[in-house]
Order: sequence, then structure tokens, then C-alpha cells
Amino acid sequence: MYYKRIFVIFTLILSLGFLFSSAAAQENATGNFEIWPVFIDPPDGSVDILVSPDENTVIRSAFRSCSRPLSRAWIFADVVSLSLDGDPLVSTRRESWSHWSKPMPVPNDEEVPCVNGSDTLWLVIWEYDLGILPPGYYQVHFKEHVKYPFTDGADYDGDGYRDFFNWDVNVDFNISVAEVGSISGWVTDDSGNPVAGIWVDSCEESVSEDEWGSSILCNGAHTDESGFYTITALQPGNYRVVIWGDEVYLPQFFDHKFNYDEADMIPVVSGQTTEYTNFDIILGGTISGMVYETNGGAPIAGVHVDACSMDDTFCNGAETNELGEYTITGLLPDKTYRVFVWGQSGWSNEIYEETIWWDQATLIPIGATNINFTLEPGGSISGVVTDIDGVPLANIGVDIMDGGYGACTDENGHYVIMGLPFGTYDLVAGRDFCGPHPYIEQVTPGVTIDADNPDLSGTNFELSAGGSITGNVTADGGGLIAENIDVSACFADNSFCRWASVQSDGTYAITGLLAGDYRVHAYPWPEGYWIGEVFDDSQDWEVYTPVTVVSGAEIADIDFELTLGGAITGVVEDGAGNAIEGLWVVAHDDAGDYFVNWAQTGPDGRYRILGLPAGTYRVFINPQNGWTEQEYAPSPVTVVAGVDTFDIDFTLAPDSTISGIVTDALGYHIPERIDVAACLVENIDICWWTTVQEDDSYTIVGLSAGAYLINVYEVPGGNWIGDTYPTTILLGEDEDVTGIDFVLEAFGE
Repeated sequence: MYYKRIFVIFTLILSLGFLFSSAAAQENATGNFEIWPVFIDPPDGSVDILVSPDENTVIRSAFRSCSRPLSRAWIFADVVSLSLDGDPLVSTRRESWSHWSKPMPVPNDEEVPCVNGSDTLWLVIWEYDLGILPPGYYQVHFKEHVKYPFTDGADYDGDGYRDFFNWDVNVDFNISVAEVGSISGWVTDDSGNPVAGIWVDSCEESVSEDEWGSSILCNGAHTDESGFYTITALQPGNYRVVIWGDEVYLPQFFDHKFNYDEADMIPVVSGQTTEYTNFDIILGGTISGMVYETNGGAPIAGVHVDACSMDDTFCNGAETNELGEYTITGLLPDKTYRVFVWGQSGWSNEIYEETIWWDQATLIPIGATNINFTLEPGGSISGVVTDIDGVPLANIGVDIMDGGYGACTDENGHYVIMGLPFGTYDLVAGRDFCGPHPYIEQVTPGVTIDADNPDLSGTNFELSAGGSITGNVTADGGGLIAENIDVSACFADNSFCRWASVQSDGTYAITGLLAGDYRVHAYPWPEGYWIGEVFDDSQDWEVYTPVTVVSGAEIADIDFELTLGGAITGVVEDGAGNAIEGLWVVAHDDAGDYFVNWAQTGPDGRYRILGLPAGTYRVFINPQNGWTEQEYAPSPVTVVAGVDTFDIDFTLAPDSTISGIVTDALGYHIPERIDVAACLVENIDICWWTTVQEDDSYTIVGLSAGAYLINVYEVPGGNWIGDTYPTTILLGEDEDVTGIDFVLEAFGE
């Protein structure tokens, strides 16, 4: 048998009389002391505590004092309204059976200092033993009264009696007494050596990531010197187990998983230990650098620098020291990172290298050094967003007009945009990056922050409700679509857009719309097999039925029936088998008259063209990025709804080019459109062409080795007389022929 100690460290609510007594005691410092509130765990009624049926249940109450003789206080405690599974039990009074004191340093200057000048606190603890409770779920109301006399016996309030500190503590919590199991294992490094002092945590499968550690269904333990741990008092069920690591080692879920959703579940059985839940702890990587001031180059201390993986699944950070140096440790070794300084008081935001845009970040590998920042002085703009009746609005996006610094309002409608360089900004409230909402954007122009007023408050907004578009999105032929579908509503010039996701019942509602005509588009996001369309029943972006919105009104029944399509997948390589990244692969209709959809190759050369209606296609790579064009053969390629057509691969050769200059007879620029074409001598119907640029130059790219005729002409036909280069141009593979120049004459010259 052993004791289950429940730490119930209660918040003390002190009276004005106590505060007066403390102030008076400061004038007579000899032997006096003060007590101030200690944060309580659990807070009133918010925490459940799990106890095994063979454990004593002990409530522990603790206070801090500047003097050891707090043990002379009169302490009375009741466990009242103790009930089992909701049925009241007899109230029981438990006086303290144990108390002790131990010294501890004064935590920090923000806490109330000891009047007697002591730099040591005494942590004084009382315990109340409830004994062994039968299995069940107990609701506990704990009440404690503390009465303590001043040590000098003084009468500070002048009422003729010795003064006392008096306070009452009341708290409610729950105790679950149940059969439990445990999880055990070892934590070792990559060489098999034990790692001591690592915290191993576990939570039952139903506990969400946000609730981690705060639930009755969670518990943890440290590894001992042999690297062994045992997590006890776990209710039967399936558990996620995680090691949190430290500044050197990486946190990870069992088994070698780094994301909450990917963790393997560990079963716990009543009365048994699930053994060998072992971890091979991983040494993390580092990224380091310096942070300087832009003006003068002085190092900046105390700035937090973060690194987040490119896929946004893992982040870590560190603060700069007094020399402006930082080292971010514990980084996953198989990822690249965006490194940034964001939301730091007194300084402007920056993502490495010298941008504020997430998609423009320079990706940094682990082990990188000299990832340095030079920060401009910066400030903040804050305020409150309400509706026209003054009701605070939560989850409203507020940003500068150019974007990049946005913040979301909290439940009180309050927002703070931090890290803005000094300057003048147009602020806009009502952006939807925090989530859909029914309000129209509002702009406050000319908001200035500078060195004299770096943190501007009171920039408030009152938003009006806009119009809305609602409808249903279903599968062609009926039925709901399980995959995520979004619907957007945009002005024809895309100057204003709003969007919403389709709900599980197939409905959607786009709110906060300005009055006007909208192109409404339903599409899978992220891309999938379903084929997007614009209202009404069109897959051509330019052919749509406008939806007219009136302020404050709902436009209903803007419905879509989407068709399930297929996909074409393949890889693009050069002749040596190396992947080619960044090329666009296009699927045309079988006749090759128009393209249906396209995709870009990734770092591994792979592409996937989604959202293709079932049918046959010609698949092309047009000349780009120094590579020749190619059509997949054999053609056509057949697509079936709901599946991928695989292995539509390409092997490309480096292209050749022909370039030159086109001017008039006096060497001047020709303002009309002039095109230049290169046609194969062996088949004059196969040509590549380009348009002459403003600087009179042209370059025809994507050419294979061969013989070419070069023609120049006005488009459409006009005053300028076309011409053919007098000699055939012979191109080798990966060859650039320059100086193929033309001088054009106009009719009548």
C-alpha cells in the first residue's frame, strides 16, 4: 500500500484587513512575515484525479511564507459533500495529520518581497488523509480555514486585540477510484545508452491534443538512471505515449512518430503493465545565427527566433543571448525549415531571407549557421472590432491593406497587429483568413506608428453585415460528396472574393459579400478527382451565369452537381534519368484543340493532373525552362473516373534556340505586333514561334536539332511586309544560334 498524494494547492483570497495588516507590519519589520496567493492545482471544479483502489487518498494544501513558524497557525479542514457516483456520503472532518516546512528561494522580483528582507521562502504543507476509498467516482467539496497570529503579538488595527491572518479556502474537484494498469519501457540514445530524466507522457486515445495533460486520462513519469520508466494509474484503454525530450533530444510519439495523429496506440489492461514501450531518442539538428539592429548593426538580445518545417508539421525556437546569438536545437533531421522573427515587441517581423511572406521564405537545412537577421524598429496597432450594435466580434481578420501582418480578434473583439515597421498604413478589418463570417470589410486609412508612438491602441472598427450566397453541392446524379469541397464567390476581375467550405450535409453559405455580380465556383480543395465548375453548370471559367448580391440579403439555391473525374500521373526526366522539376504538363482534348487541366512537376519530377472528365486525352509538355516540347506517345491517353492513369512519363532533351533583332529600315522599333516563326524544312507545317519584345529582340525556344526556315510577319496582317531569312538555319542539340536579324519595310516605302 502507498499514498496517492493529491496536490490541491489552494488560491488564497485575502481581505482588505489582511492587506492593511501587511502594510502596518512593514513599519515593525522585526519577526513579521506575509503570505500571498499560491496558484492552485486543481482550480475550482476543473480537474479529475485518478486513484487506484489500493491507494490512500491524501489532499495536500500548501502555502508560502517568509517565516518558518507558520506551523503555529490554527488549521481546520472539512471534506464536505463527499458523494459517490452522485449519492451523498456523510461529511467528514479531517484535521491535519502531517505538516512540514522546507526552504526555497524567492522566485522573482515580480512576487511580493518579504518585509523582513529575507531572500528565502518557507513552503509549508498540510496533508489530509481520506484513507482508502472504495471504487467509484467521488465529488469532493474541500473547505479549509486558516487562522494565524502575528508573531510579535501586535494589534495593528487598533481594536485592542492581537491581530490574526484569517482566510477560507473552498474548492471542488473529483476523484475517480478505479482498477488501473500501467505502461513501462526504456529510453535510450542512438547508441543504446540509457537516457535519464526524460519525461514520458501518456493520454488515453479520446483525449484531444488541446486537452493533453489536463485530463484524468493522462499520466506520466521520468526515466531513472537506467533509462527505465513506469507510468502508473492508467484506466484501461488505448494510449498515445510521447517523450517530450529536451534542448538536445527530439520529442516523439511512440513508435517513431512526430505527429499526434500518427502515434501508435498502446493498450492498457486493468491490473497489468504493458511493457517494452521503448523509445530510441533522436538527437535533434540545429540552426544558428545572429540578430542585429538595421540601424547601427548592434546585436539584439531577448528576441525569439522560430524555425518551422516546410510542411508546417514541426516547429522549435530559441531566444537570442546578450550578444544577439541564437541556436535553435531539437530540429527534425529530415526536414528543411522556414526561420523567422515574428511578433517581437519593439521590432519588425522578418522571415529569412528579408521577406514577410511565407511562400517567399528561403528554406534552411539543419546544421546551417549564419542565418542572420537585421531588424528594423517596429511597433503595433491594436483595437476592438464590433458589429454596429457594439457587440464584440471574434475571429475577424485585421491586417494592413497590403497584407502580410494579419491578426485575428479574440472573444472580446480585441486584436493586436505586431511587428509593423514604423510608417503609415491603411488598416482593414473583416478579412476572412480567420474563418468565414457575415461582415463587410471596413478600411481605416492613414494609421501611423513611429518612434514617438510605437504601440498605437484604439483603432476600432464597427462592421456591418453583408449579403450572402447559399446553396447545395452534391454529386452528379445525387448523393453527398465525402471529400472537401470549397465554393468561392468573386467579382469578375477578382478584386473581391469570399469563400466557404461545403458542410457534411452538402450545404454551404458564403457571407460578408459586397453588393455586386459574382462568379461562383465550386471546386475540390485540396485538388482531387471531383471536377470543379462555375455557376451555372459550366466547366469553362469564362462562361458563367453571374449571381447578383444585394447588401443584407441572402441569394439562395445556387446549387452545383459535380462530376467525378480521374487523373493522369507520370514522371519527367532527362536522358540521364534525372528528375526535372518545375515543368508544366498539359492534358488537351483528344483533338488537341484546347487544354483541360495541367500540373507542375515536383522535385522528384512527378506530376499529377487531377479533375479530368472520363475520356481520352493528348498529353503535352510545351517548350519551357530550356527543354524541348514533347507529346506523350502512344496517344491518346484514356482516363477513368475515380482512378489514376499511371506511367505517362516523358524523357526530354535540352532545347536549342534561335534569336535575333527585328527593326524597321531606319533601325527603329516597330510598334505593331511582329512574330517570328521557325519551321522545320522537312515538314513546313511544324513550326515554333514567338513575338518580338519591346527591346526589338526575340528568342524562339524549345527547338530540337534540325534544319529550319525562319519567317517574320505582322499579326494580324497590316502595313509591314513579311520576310524569310535568306539561309536555312542548321541547329544541333542544345545549341543557341544568335544574330538572325530582320529589317522590315512597310508597303509604299
